[in-house]
Amino acid sequence: MGVGKKLRLFYFTILLTSVCLLDSLSLFPSSQVFHLRRLKSIEIESIVRLLKLPDAELLEKESRRLEGLPEEIKESEFAAMLIREALMRKVLSLIGVEALLAKEDLSEFFDSTRADNYPAYTAFQRLNRNFLSDIQTILGRKAEIEEAVDRVIGDARIDKVLILGMGGSGIAPQVMQGFLKKSGYDKVEIKIVKDALIPDDIKIDEHTLVVAQSYSGSTGETLSAFQDAVRKGAKHLIVISTRKDKFVQITENFSFIQIPVGEKVQPREAYSFTVPINLIVINRVLGRNGIEGFWDALDMDEALAEIGRFLEENPEWDDLSLAILKRALEEDKSLLFIHEPDPLLEAVTLRIFQQNSECRKLIGYNIEDSEFLTPSALRGNFIPVIIKTTDQKSYAEENLSSLNPIIVPRQSENEVANAMMLEIIFTRAIYGLSLFSGRDPIPVPLISRFKSIMKGIVEEAGGITAVEGDE
Repeated sequence: MGVGKKLRLFYFTILLTSVCLLDSLSLFPSSQVFHLRRLKSIEIESIVRLLKLPDAELLEKESRRLEGLPEEIKESEFAAMLIREALMRKVLSLIGVEALLAKEDLSEFFDSTRADNYPAYTAFQRLNRNFLSDIQTILGRKAEIEEAVDRVIGDARIDKVLILGMGGSGIAPQVMQGFLKKSGYDKVEIKIVKDALIPDDIKIDEHTLVVAQSYSGSTGETLSAFQDAVRKGAKHLIVISTRKDKFVQITENFSFIQIPVGEKVQPREAYSFTVPINLIVINRVLGRNGIEGFWDALDMDEALAEIGRFLEENPEWDDLSLAILKRALEEDKSLLFIHEPDPLLEAVTLRIFQQNSECRKLIGYNIEDSEFLTPSALRGNFIPVIIKTTDQKSYAEENLSSLNPIIVPRQSENEVANAMMLEIIFTRAIYGLSLFSGRDPIPVPLISRFKSIMKGIVEEAGGITAVEGDE
């Protein structure tokens, strides 16, 4: 057996052991279980007493159930997170969905527990508190960002923009591309690369602007693709990130547009920064090519006003996010997202799929591809969520009506406001699903530390330093 296969087998064994141990967790003494089963509604103080145990105390209490894991794992944040997730699952099963979803109780419940330990909840709070001001922050830097574009382009005419970005950093340019197509301003070729190398069929010349996006500034694939672009002779380079040090190690010849860090702790939360940055960059490129009107078509002032009104009327939850949350929890089914054939909606929906795949199994279909979907095939497994751009009743609505689909209507005639409000609605729903199903999104730094721990264990066990040598 090759080294790579041995390594994968080792990882699989660790994962299987973890799953088995978690499945056997019993976090409450029988007397507490009996008491909680009698609850008709949320009794905050009772839950708080159970959830306020420090992580170290929880780990010590459950150490006998984690004996199969290496010491490095048992003592890590990873183990603490697993226990917190199991705890939340237990609470949900004992209290019931209906009680937890009462609007007036949600905030009190999370604020009274140690919910600050749940990345999804703190991100949920930041979403509601900062989403609008994030966009305003970037718009206030419009002149600065335009200057960065001018500085790197010089006198060149740009006819192709090559954007490098993985994960969430690759979504903002797709949303930007959707705005261009929807408004009829797709006059410059846009290529988006989500890989470690630039495909051979994408040519880089003196008329190509290369934009590398990485929230962390350390995404390996993006750095590799950036290096590949430099090697292929890219002359006009922009880096959009929270930091630039690793890009500087490749070349210093680029303009740097810094993403504000602020309170954010995860790349998935940078959407309200990166989308407006991308829109400003492409608007400047269009303007330098003599193509005016795109920014006016976006009507940012009206968009901000509408987003502000939406958040003021729905400061925490809204009817749609709660409807999605409640149905998914009560029926324990996957969400089937069906969106109408619209270039911007396609990009926005992709954002929803990608961001939320960490939290819950999601499947998406374009409305044109949904004709083969029948109620009999979906019943018992899926909850259809149909995202619309028009008032006209679609084929999917007619075909899947017996499944009581959740209809998400257009939120605004302003394209920016509509896209951003859909982001708020679905992000709220999925953060809620993440919390209540015990599937908190794993923080990127935690993943990195876990990988580091596993690498150390493997190296100590067999001296393996790489997966190369596989058969």
